[in-house]
Amino acid sequence: MPDQRRRFSRTVALSKVLLLGLSTAVIGLLSYFLPFGLDWEENIGLETLYTLRGHRVPPADVVLVSIDKGSADRLGLINNPAQWPREMHAQIIDQLAEAGATVVAFDVFFKEPRDPKTDQLLVDATRRAGNVLLFAYLKREIRDNSSSDIYVEQLVPPFPALAEAASGVAPFVLPKVPIRVSQFWSFHTSAGDVATLPVVALERYTAPAVRQWLRQLASDDAALMQQLLEKKIVNEDATGFNPGAREILLTHPVLLRKIKQNISRSVLSGDANKKQVEALLTTYTGGNRPYLNLYGPPHTIPTIEYADVLRGDAETLAQFKGKVVFVGFAENRQPEQKDGFFTVYSQPNGVDVSGVEIAATTFANILEGTTLQPLSATAFMLSIVAYGFFIAGVGRLPSSLLIVIGSGTIAGLYLMTASILFNVANIWLPWVVPLFIQTPIALVVSLLCRYGDVHRSQQQIHQAFSHYVPRNVADHFADNATPITATGQLMYGICLATDAERYTHLAEKLAPHVLSDLMNAYYEVLFAPVRAHHGIVSDVIGDAMLALWSSPQPEPQLRQQACEAALDIAAAAVKFSQQQNRVLHTRIGLHAGEMMIGNIGALDHYEYRAVGDIVNTASRIQGLNKQLGTNVIASEEVLQNVTGIVTRKLGRFILVGKEQAVTLYELLGYTGQHSMAAQVLCADFELAQALFFSQAWNESLIMFQRLTMRYPEDGPSAFYLKLCQRYVQTPPVAWRGAVEMSLK
Repeated sequence: MPDQRRRFSRTVALSKVLLLGLSTAVIGLLSYFLPFGLDWEENIGLETLYTLRGHRVPPADVVLVSIDKGSADRLGLINNPAQWPREMHAQIIDQLAEAGATVVAFDVFFKEPRDPKTDQLLVDATRRAGNVLLFAYLKREIRDNSSSDIYVEQLVPPFPALAEAASGVAPFVLPKVPIRVSQFWSFHTSAGDVATLPVVALERYTAPAVRQWLRQLASDDAALMQQLLEKKIVNEDATGFNPGAREILLTHPVLLRKIKQNISRSVLSGDANKKQVEALLTTYTGGNRPYLNLYGPPHTIPTIEYADVLRGDAETLAQFKGKVVFVGFAENRQPEQKDGFFTVYSQPNGVDVSGVEIAATTFANILEGTTLQPLSATAFMLSIVAYGFFIAGVGRLPSSLLIVIGSGTIAGLYLMTASILFNVANIWLPWVVPLFIQTPIALVVSLLCRYGDVHRSQQQIHQAFSHYVPRNVADHFADNATPITATGQLMYGICLATDAERYTHLAEKLAPHVLSDLMNAYYEVLFAPVRAHHGIVSDVIGDAMLALWSSPQPEPQLRQQACEAALDIAAAAVKFSQQQNRVLHTRIGLHAGEMMIGNIGALDHYEYRAVGDIVNTASRIQGLNKQLGTNVIASEEVLQNVTGIVTRKLGRFILVGKEQAVTLYELLGYTGQHSMAAQVLCADFELAQALFFSQAWNESLIMFQRLTMRYPEDGPSAFYLKLCQRYVQTPPVAWRGAVEMSLK
């Protein structure tokens, strides 16, 4: 009888383990059908595996030529590479050709012809080199098909003469959205299965090896060569693959197997040639969206500045011999970065990996055969199921402490296995859900079962769980199941920046506790309008405040709320100064556009912040109040569709440190609050300003003199009067239709 009880007890215990294993496996699988499952694997999982592995040395076959601000400064050019002289690109091509570069891939879109002379220099250099690949734009169109829309992608090449001179044109499209770039297109099926720029570079780079293999194939296996010719897999002169070879190879698996066997048996001149042919064939017959295997942070791929290549010293040019060279925007400073993509190696200072470096990485991956290899669907499910049963089996250990230690050990060994496979074989083993969902569930349930065994209450397991593990404890556990990381999202928003005049004077004059009380009261006054108009106070430093209104898409309501908040802040600040009998004149600037917004910080401290050019621009606009003698200035972007507010156009300004001009307006107040005299001032100011921007300096000077005499307190009139006086004496050398500011 006791033996029967023991056998029954063991059977029940085994049944519970099997049931827990099955439940854990099912939960693990179901997690991947929810949005967070795959997102966790692709973000947290990959990031951790990259961190554990560390940086890798990229292959020696690829070099990057960076178009960046450093080169612009050294060459005396503006930091707008789209406007750089094309004869410089022609010179770069000649330099690289002379240096012996095998392939030159330009990740620059030469969309339209410009100056015929310089265009011809670029065309001639491209034709002479005979190995230049050019970027082509992939245009997406929506075509109505009565019942549904059809998305069609069309390849837009560079201007015709240049495209004809190039060795090839190809697209390279990556998502410009606030998610990590982890995959790339090798072929765009929606555009006719067109090869992307890195694949075309691989075709050109491996062409000599392919020709050698085909010559050897013609002598070693004439029958197989005949099949390749008949099916048009190779061209008529048997020197390379046809453009449609990929589709044919994918539909003839037996023939593909014969080709692979022949390549593996071939005795080519060096293992490198055989590997090149195998790499090309693998790229043709693999998936069209492989996973990137990044080497490290920006500029891990050997990078030489554009200006250094243009200088053309022997030591620099020697680095290009026999290499595939990618030329494109690769800035290493965040404010100037024009073509960055968010990856696991994006830097804390905002610098991302450039698109051209991702293209070079893609080429290196497919050449080396080191793209990340996710498990097949079957292997993926088997790994999740096997881990579920294995971690559930730990629940058979004789004590709660051993169950905890055993679960931690199994989880650690699994993560170690995933790291080793990632490092050694580039295999991506899913581990986030097994460790952060399956392991905690199996551990908690095993501990609960253990508790039930001790108290002989197997039928009350769920009740015991709810009794001894309160909801808030479970919530806390779930909240801390994943590592907290700073995250951000690309949003449309309005930034409102403020600054208090005479703060430095007050800080010197007042005792610290008095200053602290004053500023706390001051910010209480400023915060109230922001919150009343549904904004968020993002940052406070000294006497400056930054407030945000944001949403995924532009919304007129946000701009209306921000403008109303600005006017209310200005009015509240005036009232505060009167009450405190201290002058804290508050200057306000507003700007709108795209920004990255989210949690910024580390460890246990995070702040809700915005990062982007509009933050800097809003601050510059705020500072302009000081020179114009105004209170509230907003950019034209902020005022779109805003109603009920009286504004005065202040003109176009190129702010300090900026290249592009912005049109700015003064916010005067709500409609109906201004006198007839104020309306006359605005009308006369508009006429004088129109003369100013039409470069009629003398006429404008006369009008602004009259305005300043009638309205001596009007800051903008006094500002333009001084400009007119200066321009009458010394007109600007290159008038750009905007006032260039030299002071913040």
